[in-house]
This record gives sequence, structure tokens and C-alpha cells, in this order.
Amino acid sequence: MRQYLAAAAIAALGGAVDPTATLSLSSGASMHAAPAAFGASIPSEGDAWKLTLRFPGDLLDGCDPAAALWPAASTKKDGVAVLAARSPNCTFSQRAAAAAKAGAKVLIVYNTVEGIYRNRSKADKKYDYDCDRGRGSVAKPFTKADKLDGFRASSCASACKSGRCLLTGDDYEDGAEVCCAWDTYMTMAGDDKGSALDADKIAAVFVTMRDADKLRKDPDLTLPAPNAATAALWDDSDDSIFSWSSIAIWALGVATCAYAAWASGDEIRKRTRRAANGGAATHAAVGASDEDPMDFELTPLHAVGFICIASGSLLVLFYLDLYLFVTVAFAASSASSTATVCWRPMIEKLAPGLARRDLFRSPKYGAMSMLDAASASIGIAVASWWLACRDASYAWALQDLFGVCLCVLFLGLIKLNNLRVASMLLGMAFCYDIFFVFISPYFFEESVMVKVATGKGPTKDADFCEKYPDDDGCKSTSLPMLLLLPRGAAAGGGYTMLGLGDIVLPGLLVSFAARYDATLAAARGSAWANSAWPKHFLVVLFGYGVGLAMANVAVAVFEMGQPALLYLVPCTLGLFVAVAKRDGTFNELWHGPQALEGGGGGAPVPAAAAPA
Repeated sequence: MRQYLAAAAIAALGGAVDPTATLSLSSGASMHAAPAAFGASIPSEGDAWKLTLRFPGDLLDGCDPAAALWPAASTKKDGVAVLAARSPNCTFSQRAAAAAKAGAKVLIVYNTVEGIYRNRSKADKKYDYDCDRGRGSVAKPFTKADKLDGFRASSCASACKSGRCLLTGDDYEDGAEVCCAWDTYMTMAGDDKGSALDADKIAAVFVTMRDADKLRKDPDLTLPAPNAATAALWDDSDDSIFSWSSIAIWALGVATCAYAAWASGDEIRKRTRRAANGGAATHAAVGASDEDPMDFELTPLHAVGFICIASGSLLVLFYLDLYLFVTVAFAASSASSTATVCWRPMIEKLAPGLARRDLFRSPKYGAMSMLDAASASIGIAVASWWLACRDASYAWALQDLFGVCLCVLFLGLIKLNNLRVASMLLGMAFCYDIFFVFISPYFFEESVMVKVATGKGPTKDADFCEKYPDDDGCKSTSLPMLLLLPRGAAAGGGYTMLGLGDIVLPGLLVSFAARYDATLAAARGSAWANSAWPKHFLVVLFGYGVGLAMANVAVAVFEMGQPALLYLVPCTLGLFVAVAKRDGTFNELWHGPQALEGGGGGAPVPAAAAPA
């Protein structure tokens, strides 16, 4: 019942920074840049800004840039971009506000050793440096200039990717230990309320020390003159509402609902074909057989119980960390569902003889065919593979396979056979979803549904996880009852999600419509004679597609989790009721078509009584 198309990553990720912007100099040098969390938006490549890059006049950290040193005559049409060094002298937002007051269009902050030390005598292990990436020692005494330059002449720096090394605080008799400095991108935060208003007037990006080395080599940026290089700046991030991942998850959800609901009426259609082949569509010919699959018809009591159990389970998951238990249970159910829905039919087509060969036969437990054993073995093996490798980059594909099979099996077993129970169930689910997404924060300090859907976040901070994304403290854990699709790097990474409940609950209504249409076709004596298209199925499925699309758009527009049933219930149940009212079949559907009584679909509606 969860719909949360996350803009934040749920599996990757403890906050890795993606440098989506590009800075291209007229000299040919090009580099990536990480946009700040504050400030003006940067245009796409087609509308890239044409800028004049300049180092600030006065302090190189840009805390007080001198506008008088920027003559307008040599400024490109879109203005000046200030190149400011990261330092502890002012915050990022103060630096941006100062640049905005000086008339700059863009603030480009480049990483520095001074900014890493932040007025400390030594750096922090792991956060600032990693000795596994380069280690050495420097002789004492050393100058402050050498320290802030990162001891670039040392053996440590020559082996280090960043080309700089930091003091660890461990001293030797004749020197001090240094280790390789991290040089990563960061998302600059608007960390000063007093200057936030001015900071939002200017775009800001962050580049690395290695990128700053490229900039210093540009002859047009030589200090004190000319200090004016031409460059273009654009952002490659995909911030449109209709990203490929949101469209794909919509299509996957609609396709899963359509297939699962249509498959739930297969038995009715099989009986119709058998009856037609036998020469008469009588109740005896199309009645239940020993091979009929089991199904379970929902009653009003079941509908109330379902919502109560769902609410209780959601609160338990909100308070207790049952991730491992739920994940193992999901894997076990996935082994069974894939064996039934996927592997058994596939093996039966490839090796039909296996169904007629018994692996063993027991008076107490019955017989197990080679087909049953083979499909169960593959199901267990694939589920175990996913359970062991669920953090792998490809695990989402297996999880989606499991989710689709679970939806097909659920709608094949659980049936709604009248609009009365459907209205009760979906109406209560509608209120349930809204409460636990929008109203629960007033009682639980955060959205219960969103927290359970997105799972447990990283315990380490984003700066650490940018450097060690595989650390256990940097991994997010989300419950697996979701369809997942990876979002591209341009969209911020992570995954777009769709809860299985947002498929199976409306899917019960779509299944009802599909089975009702199948009984109407059976009444006419053939599959779709006399233009008997599956009208109700197509109408409700159309409503499902519209509702799911509205939920996707709402997530993108409001940038927060949405209760999908807020959109799905009116679009599906509302359309179904409207069509039934128009056709005069509402009373029949409200109390349940006679042909669907008992959860089956054995007796077709008499041809004379079937609505056109």
C-alpha cells in the first residue's frame, strides 16, 4: 500500500554526492561540479550560461570579493563566476551572499587543504584522509605554507590521487606522519540564516582540488592579470517530472496489474472453451473440476480484518527493526510464488514429460512429480541467490521478478466478487493510506508509511559515506515488498519505488472486472463474440493507469511521499461504479453476479440476461 517514488536513494547510498553540473573552459579544459543545496538553478546544456571566470580580488576564499576589479567591458553576457577557495573564514552561504552583493552570477568553490583542516593542527582519520591510499612522513620542522599546500613534494603526495597529504597527528623522532587527503565533491549547504536570502540569488557549485589545478593552469586566469577566462556552465541533472524511471515504474505497475488481473479469469475462459468444444455451454460442462485452483472470496469481515491487521503490522514495523525477518519471509514466499507462476509453466513447456514422472509417492504425503521438484528447486535457488546478494547492483531485477509473481499469485487466489465488499475494502484502504502518510506525523513525529517504505537510513554522515559507500553504516535498508527501478546518475541515483500493495489492492477490483467480463463472454458462447470486448476490465485498468500516473506526478511536484490510494481508489472504483450505473448493472455488481458466486465463475450468465 506504499507509494514513495524516492528522490533519495534507498539502496546505494548513504548520501553520495553526484556532480551533475559541467564547467567547460574556452581553453578546452572541462570538469564536473556539484551544485549547492541552495541558490539559483543552473540551466541545461542547451541553455548553458556563458560566463567570465575570475578569482576574487582581496582574499582568495571569496569571503569579501572586490567588485571593482571586475570591469563590465570584459564580462560575458551571463555575468561573472567567482572562483573562491574553501576556507574556515566564512560559511558557504556567507560566501555566496558576498559574491551576490558584488554582482557575481555564479560562485564556484574549490576544495583546499586549508578547508579540510579547518584551523586544526591535524586532520580526522577516514573523514579527511585514508592511509591505505597513501602514507609517508615529512621532516620537521615544516612551514605552514607546506602544510596548507598538502606536502606536495612528499613521497606520500606522489602516490596519492589527490596529490596532497595531511598530518595525522602521529609524530616520529625526526618527522611527522602524513596520509593521502580525500578530495571529494560535496553538496554545499545553506548553513547561515542571516545570509540565506542573498545566497539564493546566486548559483553555486563545488569542484575538487584537482579541478582547481586545471583552472590555475589556464593562462587567462593568471593573477593579477588577465584573470578573466571564458567558460560555459550547465547542469546535466534530470529534474523533469517525467523521468524515464518514473515512466518505466508506471508501465511496470500497470502491466503487472493488467496481467495478474487478466490471469485471474483464465479458469473461466478455459471452462468456456471446454464447453464450446463439447458442443454446449452448460453449467455441468463449465463447472468446477478437480484441477481448479483454490481461491478465497473476501467478505466484509475479511475487509475489516485486513485493514486492522495492516495497520497493526505497519506500526510494528515502524517501531521495531524487523528488516531481516521480513526479508527472509519475503524470500521464502518468493521461492514459492516464482515456482508456481514462472518456473513450473516454463519447465512444463520445455520438458512436458516431467509432469508425468513421479519423484516419489507416499501414502501419507501423496506424490511429488519431477516437475514439482524441478520448479521448487529453481525457486529456492533463485530466492537464496537474491537473499545472499540483495545489496548487489543487479538485485533489483530479481526483486521485481519476485514482486510480479507475488502479485499474480495473490490475485489468482484472493477474489472480490461484488462491489459491496470492494467498496468497503478500498474505502477503508483509502483512509488508511491517507492517515499513515499525511496525518500520522502529527501523532508519531514523522510519516509512518514513508519511514516504513523507505526503511532505515545510513547511520554515518554523508561526508563519510561519500568516501566509504560500502561501509555498513552507509547502507540503507528498505523492506523488499516493492518494485524497484534504478534512477540514472543525472536524476540523483538511487531507486524509484512502487509498493506491491498499490498493485494488488486496486488489482482486486481490476480482477473482479476481468472475471465479470469473462462470464459475459461465456454467456455468449465464445471468447469475444458479438463485439463482447472486456469493457469493464479495460475501463478499470485505464483508471488504474491514470491514478498511478497522478500519484507519480504528485510525488515529483510536491517532492514528498504520496498515498497512492488517494489517487487510485477514485480512478478505479469511481469509474467502475459510473460505468455500472450507466449500463444498469450496478445492482447486479453490488450484490455480486450469480456467475461468480462461490469465488469461481462456473455458471455463465444466461445469454438473454447478459447486458450488451
